[in-house]
Amino acid sequence: MPQRVFRAFLILLLITGLAGRDGTAFADDATNEADVKPEENRVGEVKEIGLVITSVTKIDVIKENWEFEALLTIASKSRLKKCDVKGLDEFFPSGTVKKADESNEYSDNGREVRECKVTVEHTSDINVARYPFDQHDLEIEVGDEGDAIDGVVFKPMEGPDAIGLGHDVRLTGWELGPLTAKQLVTTDKHTKKPVTHVDFQLHARRPKVASFVKGFLAVCFQLLIALVALVLAVKNAPNRLGLATGALIAVATAHNQVSSQIGVSYLTSADKFFFLSYFLLLMNVIFTAVIIRASEKENDAVVQRTNRIAWYVLPALTLVGSALVLSGVL
Repeated sequence: MPQRVFRAFLILLLITGLAGRDGTAFADDATNEADVKPEENRVGEVKEIGLVITSVTKIDVIKENWEFEALLTIASKSRLKKCDVKGLDEFFPSGTVKKADESNEYSDNGREVRECKVTVEHTSDINVARYPFDQHDLEIEVGDEGDAIDGVVFKPMEGPDAIGLGHDVRLTGWELGPLTAKQLVTTDKHTKKPVTHVDFQLHARRPKVASFVKGFLAVCFQLLIALVALVLAVKNAPNRLGLATGALIAVATAHNQVSSQIGVSYLTSADKFFFLSYFLLLMNVIFTAVIIRASEKENDAVVQRTNRIAWYVLPALTLVGSALVLSGVL
């Protein structure tokens, strides 16, 4: 009898162990199935992007980048990125997010809206070949390429206050505004899928009148003085030569100052205008030297003919050359 009871106990214990083991296995399988999530379909998901620039701290024409502070707004019915440097850095593929702080978060018509204060250093094509009359559309590309490849659509946010430039945004030496936005669609070179992002552009230009006065007014006076010297009598040709050479030295000094302020390797409109000034003053010196040489030989015919040619050629070259350079033709 005791042996039968003992055998029955062993059989019961064995059955219980097998059932427990199978139950555990089934539970583990269920847990693993719960952990494996199906791939999320993000095709058609829309993220609206708003941007209000609150400050522009620099425009570096040598490094071709600029830095700004802005309020970035992201609205979507799905998940949103947090306002941190790591997360938002992916939103600016051509820039670097230096600082990011969350400003506000709220719901609006079924969308989740998050506002972030960001400081971004952005790369742009800044060509100052027309300095000091250059103007630029500083580009800000916003959009996560990875999300866009997954089918997320980025587009500008609608609304009067969603995109713009703060009223008190100033940067010395520049006129800023307006800020515009448009949606751009490109094709990914690897997946060949359409990729969207929002392209913001901030228009920036130098003040035309102030730029001309600071850059060219002194040079114009030097050219005018050299031309006025043409009215001096032929016997005062040495004095005319002194005025022309003095103007040439003054123009060269002004050119060095302007070039050091810009510091680019290519020629600008300012450089071309100074080169024109060198040529005009050099022509003035040459005409005057010929007059002095002919006077020493008492060749009055050459003196009068050279003086008459200078009277016509120098003013004409000054007017035509200045018009061509300042208008950007040359």
